[in-house]
Amino acid sequence: MASNVPINMEATLPVPEVLADVPPSAGLDWETQVVRRCQSGDRDAFRLLVERYQGRVFSIAHTLIRSRADVEDIAQQVFTRVFFRIRDFDFRAALITWIYKITINECYNHLRKQRSRRLRCVSEMTEAEAHHMDNARSTDPSPQRRAVLAQMVSLLLGKITAEDRLLLM
Repeated sequence: MASNVPINMEATLPVPEVLADVPPSAGLDWETQVVRRCQSGDRDAFRLLVERYQGRVFSIAHTLIRSRADVEDIAQQVFTRVFFRIRDFDFRAALITWIYKITINECYNHLRKQRSRRLRCVSEMTEAEAHHMDNARSTDPSPQRRAVLAQMVSLLLGKITAEDRLLLM
């Protein structure tokens, strides 16, 4: 039986033990306290930050990058960058906005690297491979190719019964 008790989807997290010695300051929320602790080099506070935002980073990255392995690599790069740049965070924007921007930039960097790898692979093709690729992409066969295809179709149609040929025609 369903309960009519409203569920608070943005439930506030209790202040973890690692933050217990942070003096209660007027207007300082959990995020601000964690960031300040991270900025002072507190690795436990950074672990809390990662735990809180890793799901969002995964979701953001997965919208642009479909490979789970690549998304995991990107998330690791994002939090590595956050770790080394947290001292630069100046609270002008929300922390999630800053992390979002880092995530998007890491995704674009990943896509650029992928594109560069594809271009490098194409440039390293032999002439025969490139010719084969061009032929495979062609949707409008040359007159010679059409003649060969017509001969092949005629030959194959000649090998089946008249009834089967009618079904195909």
